[in-house]
Amino acid sequence: MCALPKIELEVGGRRRLDVDFSAGQVSRDGGGLVLRSADQRLRLSQRLSDCFTNHRRADLVDHTVQELLAQRILGLSLGYLRLG
Repeated sequence: MCALPKIELEVGGRRRLDVDFSAGQVSRDGGGLVLRSADQRLRLSQRLSDCFTNHRRADLVDHTVQELLAQRILGLSLGYLRLG
């Protein structure tokens, strides 16, 4: 049996998320919080967004390229696949 370490992540404000893989079969819905925290820590979506040139009109933009990339990356990671 594989023993994985317990991980503690800050998820906002004074809240903390403890990730413990010894719980057996549980809901996977908390995975989004873990992925978001990892993205923030690694700055993956921010660094990736720096590779894009945004040609959109700034006065019509509600979401940054970084926010759109983070949403897409996390959605795909959680299994939300939409083609087209």
